Amino acid sequence: MATIIVAAGDTNFTRGIVSVPGITPEKIIGGVSNVIEKGDIFFCNFESVAATPEELKGLKKREKEYVFNSDPGFVRKFFETIKGKKGTEAVVSLANNHLQDYGDEGAVKTIANLKTIGINICGAGMNSGEARMPAIIKVNRTGERVAFLSYSSAVFEKRDYAGEAKPGVAQTDIDSIKVDVAKARKDADFVVVSFHWGPHPAKATKEWIEKMKNHSLKQTALAHATIDAGADVIIGHGPHFVQKTEKYKKGMIIYSAGNFTGDFVDHKGALFEIELRKEGIEMKSYFIRNTIRPFLTKEETKEAPKALLR
Repeated sequence: MATIIVAAGDTNFTRGIVSVPGITPEKIIGGVSNVIEKGDIFFCNFESVAATPEELKGLKKREKEYVFNSDPGFVRKFFETIKGKKGTEAVVSLANNHLQDYGDEGAVKTIANLKTIGINICGAGMNSGEARMPAIIKVNRTGERVAFLSYSSAVFEKRDYAGEAKPGVAQTDIDSIKVDVAKARKDADFVVVSFHWGPHPAKATKEWIEKMKNHSLKQTALAHATIDAGADVIIGHGPHFVQKTEKYKKGMIIYSAGNFTGDFVDHKGALFEIELRKEGIEMKSYFIRNTIRPFLTKEETKEAPKALLR
């Protein structure tokens, strides 16, 4: 018997998503619900602030092309839909370059709102200690515990990293990661590490798009070192393109899961069904398109319902 994680890439519910007339969480995941329902745990990179208009009053919006905010009420309904009757647990990474789109105060409100909603978070906190703490999920079906750690090598400004007395995201530092993974292993049967990495251009030029389609040797070295330190699975995201996967020793590496649902330029991603077993990790991939509502592509028609492309 295996504990199953269904992992997705970058996710938000902003601008062009929630403005669609009649859009609901059920409609968003309808085309991929048969995959999501397989998981004991659903994981994604939540690339957005989550605050109400009242909470954003007086906060300075970052001066950049892409600034994201998702309504906390819609976020709550979405993850309640993910949970469903089966009780699938949701874990989101906040270690990315959009958590502070409204500065540190926006990040603080996001962390508080997601905790109030009951969503498990990793990769961010009120200080560096909190940002580096794992989200540990005990799976009722198997009795196994899975720890999730998350780090970002991409931020809008370096001051967005959490400090000893400053909120922010966890920084990608292999020495710290080794310590965190060792600690997490003591409290969990499996350790999953998430990285927001890869090139993040201000403008998506043709040259940068080609770079974003492939991971770097530096990322490979970091992923291998993290598994050597005791991690079982690496889940990468950030470039907004699906990249290769790799089996390394007994571990599994997803270099980039692409986009799940959100107001992104590229409309491709993948869902990964990860089976955690002591003797090794097995994984299936399901390629998706994601204009507004993700759906399985023709490459995965065996279990795909009719496409929901609008």
